[in-house]
Amino acid sequence: TAIQLNLVGVDWAFAPCVANPQLLRWGRVYEGYAAHPETIRRLSKAMILGLQGDPRDNSYLNASHVLASIKHWIGDGATEEGIDAGDTFLPEDKLIKEHALPYFDAIENGVATVMVSFSRYNGTKMHGHEYLLKTVLKETLGFDGIVI
Repeated sequence: TAIQLNLVGVDWAFAPCVANPQLLRWGRVYEGYAAHPETIRRLSKAMILGLQGDPRDNSYLNASHVLASIKHWIGDGATEEGIDAGDTFLPEDKLIKEHALPYFDAIENGVATVMVSFSRYNGTKMHGHEYLLKTVLKETLGFDGIVI
């Protein structure tokens, strides 16, 4: 995929989607790999390394690789009633346990960008959720890449 993208002049893939779809009627259920965090983690890791290369060697973002973007930070697969861009109502520990595992691994494997969800978490729009964006994503997980 990375080589094909490079051949047509595209240097940024808006993939993989690491959402954990909880309801089949969710409008983006087709984007999720599975409803199991460990499966999502394994498949998204392979996609990120395939797109970007391995940050531990000279393949990382070389001429045959492109930027990857994990999406959609965080909990969009668990919106109430499966409404796209809806509201996810979960305690924080459950949100982290069920929806953050692929992000931990992706950041450890050098993912370049994180795309934020259009959904809300407990009533707050994710794009304005300072705690989840700044404290959790940037400070706790140590993500220092691009947030879109």
